[in-house]
Amino acid sequence: MRRSLLAALCCTAAPAAALAAAPAPTPTLAPVVVTATRTERPAAEVAPSVTVITAAEIQASGARNLEEVLAGSLGLEIVSSGTPGALASPRVRGSTASQVLVLLDGVRLNSSSNGQFNLADLPVPLASIERIEVLRGPGSALYGAGALGGVIQIFTKRAEAEPSLDASVAVGRFGARRVGLAGGWKPGPVGVRVAVADESSDGHRPNGDSEQVSLDAALTLDLPRGAALELTGRRLEKEAGTPGPRSWVSATERQDDTNSAVSARLSGPLGPADLRVLGQWTRLDNQPYDPGVWSDRHVAETAALEAQGDLKAGPHVVTVLGEFAREFLDSSANGKRDQGRWAVLAQDEWAVAPKLTLTAGARYDAHSEFRNEWSPRGSVALRATSSTTVRASVGRGYRAPTFNDRYWPASAWAAGNPNLDPETAWEYEAGVSQAFGTAAAVSFTGFRRDAKDLIEWRANSAGVWTPINVARSRTWGAEASLDVKVCRGVTLGGGYTWLHPVDRDTREFLPGKPRHQASGHLTLEPLTETKLRLDGRYARHYPDAPFAFDRREDSSYTVFDATLTRGFYLGDRVALDLTLGVKNLFDRDYEVNPGYPMPPREWHAGVTASF
Repeated sequence: MRRSLLAALCCTAAPAAALAAAPAPTPTLAPVVVTATRTERPAAEVAPSVTVITAAEIQASGARNLEEVLAGSLGLEIVSSGTPGALASPRVRGSTASQVLVLLDGVRLNSSSNGQFNLADLPVPLASIERIEVLRGPGSALYGAGALGGVIQIFTKRAEAEPSLDASVAVGRFGARRVGLAGGWKPGPVGVRVAVADESSDGHRPNGDSEQVSLDAALTLDLPRGAALELTGRRLEKEAGTPGPRSWVSATERQDDTNSAVSARLSGPLGPADLRVLGQWTRLDNQPYDPGVWSDRHVAETAALEAQGDLKAGPHVVTVLGEFAREFLDSSANGKRDQGRWAVLAQDEWAVAPKLTLTAGARYDAHSEFRNEWSPRGSVALRATSSTTVRASVGRGYRAPTFNDRYWPASAWAAGNPNLDPETAWEYEAGVSQAFGTAAAVSFTGFRRDAKDLIEWRANSAGVWTPINVARSRTWGAEASLDVKVCRGVTLGGGYTWLHPVDRDTREFLPGKPRHQASGHLTLEPLTETKLRLDGRYARHYPDAPFAFDRREDSSYTVFDATLTRGFYLGDRVALDLTLGVKNLFDRDYEVNPGYPMPPREWHAGVTASF
């Protein structure tokens, strides 16, 4: 694994360390969300279901990667293949992984080759994350193809006026090791932020090792008349073993990933409106191989330009957006392919009364390869009292067929289908949230998703597996959450999701979907700057498909984690945060992805020094 990225960052961050005179202040986040409406809105004023995970919550959880950060989020299932760096896919309310769109500061991370994003391939270290917003329900009206099930948007930190530098190191069971460096400074109109992480692990299975380096760099520039320009560059280099499922174990198969992304964002006032322009280029270079036996390579590139304007006119906030993108694939399996798409969006957020907000909008997506799609949406949020919010929303989502769906090379056992139509779904939800001062908060949401033209790979009369538009489904569900401050130094919280997914043609349950999901956490603060956090997760699934090569040995599992964090200062210049954690506390044997055993009990310890 190349070490040039780490050396380059050390040279870049050294000046920031010399300038740091005191610990950087902890930023205070305003209670706003962006992903639900594409504009900053107080959480109580948005109707769609959205969960926010802050940087402080990430640190307290003891999470070592994005997969662990999102585990236990309400309505979200992380289907993990177990070993470090292996595929970990997000699924929202029983959706597929390719129906969930993942964004990094507005930049799409999903591959056009298979439509998914592997959470293990996040091209920024966890230290760069400011917050994560998880939008449940169809986001296609706002974000287009791939957001039928939901949207996960990751926001990174910005450089502050006070210089900062964080250095971290961690070790753990199975040879796990992680070192990281992050720094930033914006003394005037120019700001810079850099972060790098180098991680490796031997894994708990033979050929389950992984090593990766991630780099995140940003340059910001304040322009005249309130405008601002931000340039970002991200890169991930990863090498990992792929031992495969229990039914097809490989001691030699590997995969190399080299993913790059650059973006430029210009924002500022344009007359009475606020304008944001985002240009992006991403390149995903994935190379699976078995040394001396076979080797594949898939390079997916995307170039996109997006412009959004927001105009506030009395009680209305009108948003207009235009987007254009071109996607290219150079694959040893699927050949050289390209496709284009463009879209327009219009939305009106209307504050009908001080406590009533209506939102209505629609997006039109045109595609060079298949039918165009309309994605309307509407919602209402009523703040019945200062502590009670009643909300309802409806929206249409769709997922475009991927290059793999359409162009998988024909063989004796599988073939793509270039004549597929997009998947579509209508989703309806209604809920209520109730706060009890600062001591407690509860919420309840009921929802229904009606989907059609779902793309399924099925065997034809000749025994060849191919994707076709056949399935129709209806998924009923309910979600509930609770957060309570029991007393000083003691807080607890949790969530529960129930799903009832049915194939509308066969009247049978959709195989492998989660029927019950529950999570909870208890945080104790026995001493100043000391936190003990206990996390638990439970899931029970519907039976796996009878023809599946691998099936779960147990349809349910319960897992607990524990994390102890301790912070203190060394003089006036250095703040230390110590972390000691145990994953799978009771050493359970379980599988999230059928056929892929999850790690046994793991311990990890780390320290972060902030200058």
